[in-house]
Parts: sequence; structure tokens; C-alpha cells
Amino acid sequence: MQEQQNYKNNLSKLKKEIKEIKKKKKKKFKRKQQDMIHFIHNIARIEIEILGKKILLKHGNLEYGFKHILNKHYNKNDLATIDILNFFSIVKKVAKLNEHGVTNPCNDVYKASYINKEYKIIVHKQRNEIVTFYRIS
Repeated sequence: MQEQQNYKNNLSKLKKEIKEIKKKKKKKFKRKQQDMIHFIHNIARIEIEILGKKILLKHGNLEYGFKHILNKHYNKNDLATIDILNFFSIVKKVAKLNEHGVTNPCNDVYKASYINKEYKIIVHKQRNEIVTFYRIS
């Protein structure tokens, strides 16, 4: 119950911060950032390509997907609103990590570098869905 409330609070905070960023920018978001905003508001779905493979980002639940990302990784010295808005740009710069150190053999682990930050993207191999996304530095 607490985790569900945490997710709702983080979603509300994310939407509020996006509005604040838009006011400060005084211009439109880039197309991919706008696509992410539409996803956040349940208007669109997200399909990305990671190293030639089509991958879905679904809202999911508290164990995987966007709800999990917001609940576990948003604003805990981890992902900031701008990281979420720049998701497409971050994912374009991935490298697949080898199987060594991967705790769940059902997942592929990718590492990305973007504007002096490092990220990990975990993808379920069979479902081709993002399990989680977080900043590591």
C-alpha cells in the first residue's frame, strides 16, 4: 500500500516538474521528449530500438516497467525529471553488458552514457520489455 502511494506521489511530482520545466524553457519540448510526456499521461505507448531490437516501455506494476522506475528510482539520488524526459536520447547510446554479473538470466543488461552520467537499462529477453532504468553515477 505504501509503495502504491509512493508511486502516485512521484507521478504527481514528475508531472508538476515537467510543467515547471516547460514554463522555464518558454519553448516546446523536443519531439521525443514530448513522446515521453504523452506516455507519462497515458496518451501514447513507447517502443524504442536498442541495438536493433524493438523494446517496449510499459507502465507495468511496482515490480517492473514505468511504475517500478518511478517508485524505486525517481529522485532518490538517482533519476531526475530531465533523465526521464531524455530517455530516448539516453537509450540511443547503449552497450550490452556481458552475461557475467547479470543476476537474472531472463534479462539483458545495457549500460548507457549520456551527458557525464551513467545509466543501466534492464530488459526482459523474452517479452522485450524494459524491467527497469536507473542512473549509476
